[in-house]
Amino acid sequence: MDASPPVETKNGQKQRRRSWLIYLALALICVACWGIRQWPARDWWNGLWYQASDRAAAIAESLDLTDTGRRILAATRPAVELRDDFNTHCDSHRVEISLLGCYTSGRIYVYEITQPELVDSNKVTMAHELLHAAWERMSNRDHQNIAELLEQVKIKNSAWFDEELALYSDSDKIEEAWARAGTKLADLSDELEAYYREYFNNRQTIVSYYEHYQAPFLALREKNENLYNKIIATRDEVVLEKESYLNKVASLDRQIGDFNDCANTMGCFKNDEEFQLARSELIAEQERLDRERITLNEKIDENNT
Repeated sequence: MDASPPVETKNGQKQRRRSWLIYLALALICVACWGIRQWPARDWWNGLWYQASDRAAAIAESLDLTDTGRRILAATRPAVELRDDFNTHCDSHRVEISLLGCYTSGRIYVYEITQPELVDSNKVTMAHELLHAAWERMSNRDHQNIAELLEQVKIKNSAWFDEELALYSDSDKIEEAWARAGTKLADLSDELEAYYREYFNNRQTIVSYYEHYQAPFLALREKNENLYNKIIATRDEVVLEKESYLNKVASLDRQIGDFNDCANTMGCFKNDEEFQLARSELIAEQERLDRERITLNEKIDENNT
């Protein structure tokens, strides 16, 4: 008797179809989990429900961001905050570094500046923190390429680099240089500009915001430097004038001593007219030195003030 192949029952078909559906669902879940771990998908998800405040939205709009820049910024859910909330989020009580913003735990916080001549600092700060967020999303290879490009920039701007990064550790300097150069330096290499164009349609707009709000500080710095130079020059003048005055006082004291000795010596002065003339000259010199002393003290007081 010939053997016949077994006939699959309806229950068996259903069970096999259910197994395939389970495998498919597991595969889709794995793909979804892998995708959500990639930055574009994570950014899309994190920014999906973000509702910017009017102030944050206005600042973001002023940055003229690319699609990538807008996606990353929305994912960071930027907040523009006043002192207490900002200090809580950014720990800006660190005495060694003055903070106007921070990127921490995946979010951007900007300290709100309201003075009309300084409001552009809010824009520069948000752009700066956006570049920190972009740095986090880059590959190690990109980090290395940018580090090499920034070294070339440093050759032309060594004093600027030293001043801007003086308070940062070696491990933080490259990332900080990336964020600062991108928002403050107008002249960068084409290779470096290509990286910044991933996020800004026109990076020079950000630099112009920086230069605008820095203008009052630069004017104040120039005024302070001029005042400092004037103080030092006046101080040096006072030292010389005081030395000259004391020499004149000592000379006058000797002349007064000689006059008194002569007045007490019979026949030293030939007549009363000669005595009175010598006496008048000493009094006049004494009065002139008193005026010089008053002028010198006034100059000292003014310079001290």
